[in-house]
Amino acid sequence: MKKELSFVKNGGLPNTPNKFLECLECTGIVPLFSKENTHCKCNNICLDVDYGRVSIRDWDKIRLFEEI
Repeated sequence: MKKELSFVKNGGLPNTPNKFLECLECTGIVPLFSKENTHCKCNNICLDVDYGRVSIRDWDKIRLFEEI
């Protein structure tokens, strides 16, 4: 089950195992806690674990949620 969470645009995002970003453009799901670089299909959300950052092209087209 998914529980939607609020966030601040251009702010910090949680780095815990049960938090995910959903791209509303391509419906891709990107885990915020990962050991590998990953991204959604359209590259709106890109997780770079080497630099410890998440790049988001369009903040209005993402949703933060946790698996409960």
